[in-house]
Amino acid sequence: MMNPDISFSRALLPTLLCLILIPGCANHAAQKATQAALKGNVQRVAMVKVEEPKLEIKKNGGVGAFLGPIGVLVEKDYLKTKMAEFTNSTQDHKLLLGSKMSTALQKELSASGYKVTVLPDDIKSADIDDLDDLDYSKIQSGDDAILHVYYDYAGFFSNYTSLTYQPQLHITMKLIAMKDKTELVDETIAYGTDARKETNDSVPADPKYAYSTFNELIEKAPEAEEGLDKGVEALAKHVVKQLRRLGY
Repeated sequence: MMNPDISFSRALLPTLLCLILIPGCANHAAQKATQAALKGNVQRVAMVKVEEPKLEIKKNGGVGAFLGPIGVLVEKDYLKTKMAEFTNSTQDHKLLLGSKMSTALQKELSASGYKVTVLPDDIKSADIDDLDDLDYSKIQSGDDAILHVYYDYAGFFSNYTSLTYQPQLHITMKLIAMKDKTELVDETIAYGTDARKETNDSVPADPKYAYSTFNELIEKAPEAEEGLDKGVEALAKHVVKQLRRLGY
């Protein structure tokens, strides 16, 4: 004879599963409903200013990897020094890729028919370390959605299979419904290294912005800076293109 306790537990199992799954299903259904309601109806966008990224030079498979942990640290410091040298070699000693991206996004959004409001700086807490750590619930306006774009990586990169250093920009784009803060879009887009052709998540760089050595990169700093600026413009266009492709 089956233990009554086991039989009772089995009888309760479907009920417990429903209680566990219903909130998740309800939230998913609510998200789908908000997404459907805003398809083709996002006209006013509140844009978060793009933070200035930390600029880096990275090389996968560098000599430091063959010298153990100490070698990796030494190479990391060396690359950090080289990035500082590059920045000091640019025209104004500040690349300002965040500010440039904010300006480019505003331009492209407006050109595509969106009405853009640039949100003030005080929407971000002073103790925020991660660029994606933003409390959207604190943002209230009459706009339809919040656009939050931030850099995941910015600088120059050389992959295992590459003999050159190329510009690389990685961004995340998020579109959040203003009314209930439902996430409408969350995508990443890459420019430069490894992007051989344009896709929904990648934009290639002109091959002329590739440098065989650090010294060449620094000697041609104005041209290399131009390569990053071209990337900013291309990514801003791509963000708006993606919003339209997804129906917003």
